[in-house]
Amino acid sequence: MAPKTENRRSNSVVPMILGLFFLAVFGLLFFKYSGEAETVMADREFKGMLTTEGVECPAMRGDDGQLYTLVGDLGGFKPGDRVRVRGELMLISTCMQGQTIRLSSISTGAS
Repeated sequence: MAPKTENRRSNSVVPMILGLFFLAVFGLLFFKYSGEAETVMADREFKGMLTTEGVECPAMRGDDGQLYTLVGDLGGFKPGDRVRVRGELMLISTCMQGQTIRLSSISTGAS
């Protein structure tokens, strides 16, 4: 009976070690990409209206109808303001909605 108990214990250690390994890798990736991320496209311009649609990040409904979430300084702009933003689309983000733009600039948008 004792060998079966030892075998069960050694069999349960392997999944636990693998679980800790994957948790550590995920944790490193999360901390690396939280707030910042890799970009999809080079710097470009977007126009739209800031909205309250963002759950984790400020949001803008683009003139193209697309929901964009924004990472960076909004410069005092708030929901309801029409804005023109310049920035890079991000491949990975913690915003969890729409396409995320890492802002390089924001200004008043044309009507």
